Amino acid sequence: MNRTEFINNFANNLKKNIDKHFKTQKEFADFFNESTKVISSWCNGKALPDLFKINKICESMGITVDYLIKGEPTGVTSTSIDYIIFDEVVKLTNDFAKEIHVKVGGRQYLAVYENVVNLKRLNHNLTTKEIFESLRPTLNTWKK
Repeated sequence: MNRTEFINNFANNLKKNIDKHFKTQKEFADFFNESTKVISSWCNGKALPDLFKINKICESMGITVDYLIKGEPTGVTSTSIDYIIFDEVVKLTNDFAKEIHVKVGGRQYLAVYENVVNLKRLNHNLTTKEIFESLRPTLNTWKK
C-alpha cells in the first residue's frame, strides 16, 4: 500500500466508523477535544492525526489500528474480540434507545461498552446480552 492509498483508506474508514459510533463529526470532535475543521481534514485525507491520537480513536471505537487503516479485521486479538463485543453493545443500545424513544451516540455506547466489558471480566459465563439486560435499570435514566 502506498502513501496515497494509506491516507485514502484511513480517511474512508474513519468516516465510516465515526458514522457508526458517533451521532455527528461534531460529537466526535468534542469527544477528542478537536475542532470540526481538524476532524474534517482527517476525514478528507488532507491530514492525519498523530499516532497517539490514532490509538485513542481506535480504543474509543473498539477497533484495531489495522482495522481503521485496512477496513478489515486481521485475526482474533483481544482488541478484535472487544470489537465484536462493541458491535453487540451498539446494536443492543440502539434497540433499547428506540424502545425508550431517546437518541444515543458515541458517549452512551462507550459508557455501556465499558460497563459490559468490566462485568464480563467478573463473570465470563454471562453473554453480552445478559449483561446488557442487567444494566437496563441504570439505562432507563436516559429517559429523563
